[in-house]
Amino acid sequence: MTMKVLTGGSGPSDARWKYWPTWTRMLPLYFRCKHQDVSGPAAGNLFIARSLIYHLQRFQPDVIIAQWNFDRYDLYVGQQPFVDQIHASTSNRNFIVDVPSGGKITQGTGYWCSSKDNVIDWKKYFVENIQSRKGTLLDDLQNMLTVQNLCERHGIKYRFFMHGILHHDELKRDPEIRSLYEEVDWHHMIGNSIEESRRKFSDTQQFEHIEETGKTTAVPNPLVQYDILHNTVAPALEQLGVTPREDRGRLKDYCEHKQTALTEAYRNDQQ
Repeated sequence: MTMKVLTGGSGPSDARWKYWPTWTRMLPLYFRCKHQDVSGPAAGNLFIARSLIYHLQRFQPDVIIAQWNFDRYDLYVGQQPFVDQIHASTSNRNFIVDVPSGGKITQGTGYWCSSKDNVIDWKKYFVENIQSRKGTLLDDLQNMLTVQNLCERHGIKYRFFMHGILHHDELKRDPEIRSLYEEVDWHHMIGNSIEESRRKFSDTQQFEHIEETGKTTAVPNPLVQYDILHNTVAPALEQLGVTPREDRGRLKDYCEHKQTALTEAYRNDQQ
């Protein structure tokens, strides 16, 4: 039986990233499976959880892999005039992302993801004066729990991993945060975080200004993407019964070639 795999996460997992393949885009070339990715650029755990839930009901996966992104702020914007204001701003996060379309950027209403670097006055005030680290952690853990509980309710196999390095001591220090932390089944957390994979390749070019806008990007380079897939995600999927392809080794060669080509092009552009 060909298994169905649903993946969701933030920008480093977004299969629509056009400059090089993310681990999600490579996944169906590594495994024999039906695959759908609902990751979104700059997404936090609210967007990730709601995307997975929406498409869980429609795609009916056998396995869910969730890449969580702590300490972000996702806001649902339902008024088109304000959406237009966001698009017209000079913020790094001047885009809206849509859940039903699977994490695609939209011109209509939807989620304003991880917009801490905004230049809109009220949002700047909110981030600097109202939003709290504790409140964000509570929301992050609750969103993880929601997906965990739904997977268990529907009999879906699932595994979690992180964008950044998770500090478990911090999550256990406050009694209110710990009450949610202790409900998460951490045995379902797999491998390294994306940040740990990036550190393994710290001597490789990260192409920090490759977007047309000239703004920075946190999407890891091809070598890191392959490491995420091969060393973190793939062992978990094999353990859960997803069948690897015999020719999956070609992906490593491709990523090494792509890395070299991108590095040469990037250096030429900087001269």
